[in-house]
Amino acid sequence: GYDTAALLKELAGDAFPAITVLDAAALAAAAEGAKDSEAGTAIKAFKAQHAGAPLPGTLLAPLIASKLEELKAAGLVARDAAAAAEAAAAEAHAAAVAAAKEASEEPPPAPPPAPAPGPADVYCVLTGFGSGPADYAGLAPLGLGIDSAVWLAVTSGALREAAGGTYEPPPPAEGQEAPGVAEAPNTEARRDAAAEAIASLAGTHGSGLKHCACVSLAIERPPPPADGEEPAAAGWGVPAAVAAKVAELLSAMAAKRAMYDAYIGACFVVDVPVAPAALPDTRVYASLANRSPLHAQGVPFLLDCLLSQVVHSASTDEQAASYLVEQEISTISDYLSSQLAALSGPTKSAAQVAADEAAQSAERPRLVPAADEALARALCSSPYAVAQPSAAKALEREKALLSGLPVPGKGRNGIPAEPALSADERGVERTELHHFSKFSPAQVDGSMQLRALAALVNGADAHRAGQPQPPPSKAAGWLLADRPWSDELDASELCQRLVALRAAAAHPEMLTAYHARDDVLLLAFHLPVPESRQAVDSRRLAMYNKTYRPFGAWHEWLMRGLPAWRVPAPPVPPLDGCLYRFAPSFDMARVEALTTTTSLFPTDHTVIRFNPTADGNRLTLSYHDGVHGALTRPPPVFDPDSDEPPAAPAASLALSLAGGTRVLAGACDGGFSVRVGGVDGLELQMDCTGVAHLTPPPPADEPAPVEPPSTAALLKLSRISASGVPTDADAGSGTDPYIKVTLLEHDEDDITVQTTPLMNGAEDGHSAWDDVLFLTLPDSAPRPPLIRLELFDKDFNKSDDLLATGELRIPTALGGQLAEVELLLPEGQKVLVSLTYSVVLGDPTSEVVPAKPAPLPYEVGRRVLPSGTVVRRLSDGALQALYRNANVSMLTPSGDMAGCWVHTNAAGLRVGVRPTGQEFYLPPLALASSTDPVTGCIVTTRSDGILVLTRADGSRLVTFACGTSLAMTADAEKYAGRGEVSVSAPGYPTVRLNLRQRSVLLATPDGAALSSADGTVRLSHPSGVSLQLAQSGLVELLPAALSTLEEVPSTGAGIHYISLPDGSFRLKDAEGSSFAVDLGGRVEVDIVVKDELAGAVADDDAPQPIGGGDEPEWSHPPRLFVCRPDGSGVELLRDADVALFEACRKGDASCSVVQEPLPSDPEAVSHCYTWRPWQLMEALRRQADDDESEAKALIGFMPRVEERPPVAPVLFFRRLVRREPLGVADR
Repeated sequence: GYDTAALLKELAGDAFPAITVLDAAALAAAAEGAKDSEAGTAIKAFKAQHAGAPLPGTLLAPLIASKLEELKAAGLVARDAAAAAEAAAAEAHAAAVAAAKEASEEPPPAPPPAPAPGPADVYCVLTGFGSGPADYAGLAPLGLGIDSAVWLAVTSGALREAAGGTYEPPPPAEGQEAPGVAEAPNTEARRDAAAEAIASLAGTHGSGLKHCACVSLAIERPPPPADGEEPAAAGWGVPAAVAAKVAELLSAMAAKRAMYDAYIGACFVVDVPVAPAALPDTRVYASLANRSPLHAQGVPFLLDCLLSQVVHSASTDEQAASYLVEQEISTISDYLSSQLAALSGPTKSAAQVAADEAAQSAERPRLVPAADEALARALCSSPYAVAQPSAAKALEREKALLSGLPVPGKGRNGIPAEPALSADERGVERTELHHFSKFSPAQVDGSMQLRALAALVNGADAHRAGQPQPPPSKAAGWLLADRPWSDELDASELCQRLVALRAAAAHPEMLTAYHARDDVLLLAFHLPVPESRQAVDSRRLAMYNKTYRPFGAWHEWLMRGLPAWRVPAPPVPPLDGCLYRFAPSFDMARVEALTTTTSLFPTDHTVIRFNPTADGNRLTLSYHDGVHGALTRPPPVFDPDSDEPPAAPAASLALSLAGGTRVLAGACDGGFSVRVGGVDGLELQMDCTGVAHLTPPPPADEPAPVEPPSTAALLKLSRISASGVPTDADAGSGTDPYIKVTLLEHDEDDITVQTTPLMNGAEDGHSAWDDVLFLTLPDSAPRPPLIRLELFDKDFNKSDDLLATGELRIPTALGGQLAEVELLLPEGQKVLVSLTYSVVLGDPTSEVVPAKPAPLPYEVGRRVLPSGTVVRRLSDGALQALYRNANVSMLTPSGDMAGCWVHTNAAGLRVGVRPTGQEFYLPPLALASSTDPVTGCIVTTRSDGILVLTRADGSRLVTFACGTSLAMTADAEKYAGRGEVSVSAPGYPTVRLNLRQRSVLLATPDGAALSSADGTVRLSHPSGVSLQLAQSGLVELLPAALSTLEEVPSTGAGIHYISLPDGSFRLKDAEGSSFAVDLGGRVEVDIVVKDELAGAVADDDAPQPIGGGDEPEWSHPPRLFVCRPDGSGVELLRDADVALFEACRKGDASCSVVQEPLPSDPEAVSHCYTWRPWQLMEALRRQADDDESEAKALIGFMPRVEERPPVAPVLFFRRLVRREPLGVADR
């Protein structure tokens, strides 16, 4: 509704000489009037065929390009002329100055400098062009594009004023509501369809609007004049004022476009490839990972495997092939060396083999520092593992990667290349201070480091730094006088601890400062707590500032909501100089999305964060001891046949505990369960009904997917025949059919093609060829191969006619017959082709070496019911139920009895049940019983591998062929619902059931206890964390800090209550403050305000300072390190940190503590803790139980070879030094 004719006239006038208005209609008229103009001829022809239609962009784009070239040439001439004039003026001024100097006269003034060039010489305003997307697309082939699309944000009131009150808004677009009659006068007029089309195409490649920035120009209405004043000449009704604003906006946009070109030119643009449809190559990663046991694979080891795969994938084909050949040769060499060593000497007896294994285990390190987690993982394997492969390779690769990480301080990383003070200066300063001090040198040195660390932390914690310490201290902020403990770490141990802290879910800030007096780097990891104990932070992904954007999107990223006429400072390119350009199919909303995080800080030093995202809200819990948790809920499932809104599914709680243990509490089979997974790959699950689910890790010899052979092969096709061949393909000479066979899906330059000989005529539509075709299958062709069959009719006068075509995937077998392969005719009819095929491998031994037999079915999971029944699930889909009375039920998935249950009772009688419920007879199994004359035990063996041992006291032991053993007490055999049952099997922990109490108990591979009783599942972890899941879905999570207390507070303070059905979390901390969050977005915080820093009042009413400089509980204490240039360092600990460690070791009977003073520092006491790992103790206990069991002594009726891996003696130690720091007053 706004008339732009007056505005364009102002812009084309003399007031704006740098602006040129390009009227597409005028350019077209000029082209029509020009003589011998090809563009004019094309325009005339278009108008003759499409009378009254607007000219398309394909005709107008060349005219615009020609005009722009003309303007550019004129601008270059004008610029050269201005430069020449400036040079002539400078030369004339220099001559005048020289003449004045000779005449001893005053030199003439210098000519005024030429004005600085603007961002552009000419600003072109295009009008009369573009009625649809196709018009702008015509600019792209010519290298042209629209830089800015300016929307005049005229208000409805201004339009009415300009139209004399008769303005009517345009009709609404489809799907929009019609505007009201009485629109507000300051409401922006609705954009028309053309403007919406430009906005939707902006940034699209090939649209002519790829670098188009859509901006708005708004002009405020002038205020009403005061009495006696003239009205201001401004507003939308004054074309000159609007033209000035447009010129200002065009200059700003041109400046930002030049800024954009400089920004992109300074960066290296990396095109991010689209994820391929096929699975990526992971052969190197899988090969390296499969060579090491799961328990020894830490994050650095997996990162090393991943980097090796990335390097291999990025290498050339020759390098990749050479690497694979070297790996294969190395594997073969190791195998041959081991076999040669085994054959070179005499055969060893079992005792000699055991002695060798014991000697090898004795050579392993026995005294292991607890801080070396990589070494601890390699030495502490699962006590339930049947075999113990070597973890030396994993440890070697992990140590190599850790040694190359840039640790702060190591190799003077982050500190000056040369010490700020020389060794003599440091010695003199330290000697003088120690000589005049009444404190020990270690106390003085430590206190000076703590004082520097306190200043470092206070600089990053604004709220805590302003809090005064209690009297009589006059200090404020962090003092860090509560660090009496020091934990010495070597280079590898410090690197591992820093990596764990950098990967912590709380994301603390890393602070560093150089301490010149001791030539060390002071390092602090700190997370400031705001005054309100609640913080809201909004951030985007790191990729947000490293993404390549077209000019329009870059303009929005630069301005961040500022008005378009502003020109901000140029942005700084990324530090690495790389921008990443994503494919058009990538959803850029994921990069642009703004994530808002609400953080809560209770006094138990937990960080609670709530993140609302498009994929679902998430609540994360980060604990001070490194434990991490996440509460999430899957999206609801919509039922298309129901009008009711879907119910929100239950949430799930995931925890990551010390030692690599993973815990998941969530819904399972209509109820709730707790799943525990360890680093050895074994997964244990306990639901509220008492059913235990045990899932073993995949077997080491699981068959790998078939890979292409290393040598070429031949595909042999014979006895080819076809039916349904058209007999009237050639009216003159009938049909002369032949078949063309082409190999597909390979990278060779030459196309592998073979054709059958010509068949003269097709009798009754049937043709047959007796010759044999051979197709070469190169290395690049996948297996099984894909071929194309084409049926042609030979024409001797012109090209052959294609009758039918089809594709065929050859089966994986080496040979066979294929019948009725369909080839489609153009009319939709089918030709059926039959043939015989065989694959002749290039390896001459392939035809005589038998194929590898299929692996035997292995167990993929089992369930232990509260009654003691065990249900096994095998890899081939079979199910097997093992009962306490030695009955066995088996469901066979294939064969003659597919889908049938076969039940065998204790007496060996069998019966089968078909899927229809019909029973059928099966022959019984052989059975034999004997009585031991010494113990009185009755041993019964069955031909299916089952042994039943009945003791004299009435207890029983049932051992099945798979190794599963069910041990029942006498009460369990005599009474229903009483007694105890133990279920054990190789590779699994023992499941203990108390039938009277209806409880189930089993131990996880890392020493945690998982139990179920009265509808409640409980988990107690050695780190001090405990979890309780009720049948209603309520989780009570007790952090490790509560394990240091004598008893849990009766008020529930410090316990984290999580409701899985509601997806809610609530906590009351020790101060009484309450925190409540749910996944729906509700966040409630009730802080109890009190003077946390007030000192304790003694009998004489004298305020006492906080002991040892302890900080208030609401302040999350930082982690402090002192890093040396050689890579080693020391961590400074609080009493609370050591108390948590001692609480974890308190329940360990193998733990001992040795306290002794340090000879070099009488004020310090060394506390050395030693203990044996739980995995070692459990493995020894299981072996002792096996040795003492009479079942093993009576197993001679059914000899079975059992693998018993050697248990290496390992002793962990941790040495802490306690040295009382200087008090606040002594500092």
